[in-house]
Amino acid sequence: MWVMICVRLLMALLALAVLILSGCAVNGISEPSSANEASSSSGSGDGPPPWVTSPPKKKGVVYGVGSAEIHVDAASAINRAQDRARTELVKRLEVTISGETTATRSREVEDGQSRVTRSVMESVKSQVSETELANIEIVKTYAAEGGGVAYALARLNRDQAESDLIAKIEDLDARIREILEQDPGESANRLARLEVLMPALPLLAQRKQSVEKLQLVAERDPGYRRPSEFRDLADRIASILDSLTVVLRSKESGFDRQMASMLRQTLVKQGVKVREGGSGDLTLRYEASLRAVERDDRSFVFADGNVTVLDGVGNAIDEFQERVKAGSVDPDLARDRAVGRLAEGLGSKLGESLLDSFQRAGVR
Repeated sequence: MWVMICVRLLMALLALAVLILSGCAVNGISEPSSANEASSSSGSGDGPPPWVTSPPKKKGVVYGVGSAEIHVDAASAINRAQDRARTELVKRLEVTISGETTATRSREVEDGQSRVTRSVMESVKSQVSETELANIEIVKTYAAEGGGVAYALARLNRDQAESDLIAKIEDLDARIREILEQDPGESANRLARLEVLMPALPLLAQRKQSVEKLQLVAERDPGYRRPSEFRDLADRIASILDSLTVVLRSKESGFDRQMASMLRQTLVKQGVKVREGGSGDLTLRYEASLRAVERDDRSFVFADGNVTVLDGVGNAIDEFQERVKAGSVDPDLARDRAVGRLAEGLGSKLGESLLDSFQRAGVR
């Protein structure tokens, strides 16, 4: 008899446990543990789920909510909502950056003085893609039935993101230091030094972006500020670029001396060390032509330049073209403006040419 009572009591307790667990599954709002477990739902009269207006709060985790109107189908709206959720998450991180850190960044100057140097630095910045936070995952989505608005909830584990970014920075540091060790020194040819050192520029740019992202995700000061030897390296490259001597040489025997003089003067104003003869680090063999057109009492001058870049021993490094236009009621002023713009374009193209030629040569 006592055995039967115990069996019935045990069965009653099991039944009660099942009911409690079922109730939790129905009424509780659980969060998926990974992107692969992300949940999606749709609704009508009950409105959006609570996380839309009150995102979860959890230590070491950041959330972002995005929304998008459903115009055609819910799937495309959910995709837009996911993108906006990721953007909103990053914005929430950005508000945690102190004004002191931002001010320190804004005071960094490392772009050199000459137009060639600025062109190189600008080209590096444009070629380095933005560092993304790869750890952002979408954990929930919701779309209202029959149109309306779609929502998405994004999540970032700060500790995991910090760990991944630190690993990336340490890898970049090792590669930059390897380049530093290969510097042939001041006694070497300037172009030879640049061929070794310039591949560090995109690595330095990537490192800067990665540290900025690290400062976003880290809850405490993560360190990893730029070492002094890296700052010196960037200054060293800019200094070598600024010191390059460029020889202007026309490809034509009967060249326009006035144009040659104006090209030289404009490049000098841009900080480029230019000679019209002798030897230098680089030689620009150019062929330039001007074409004037009168239209509505205004003069328009079209300037075309074809340039071959040679190194100090006469080897061709690159070739490029530049075409500009200038106008004025004064024909002479239109000509001067066209030649000035042509020289400015040549200075920019020369910097890009140096960077591209070293990359094509297979340097890291």
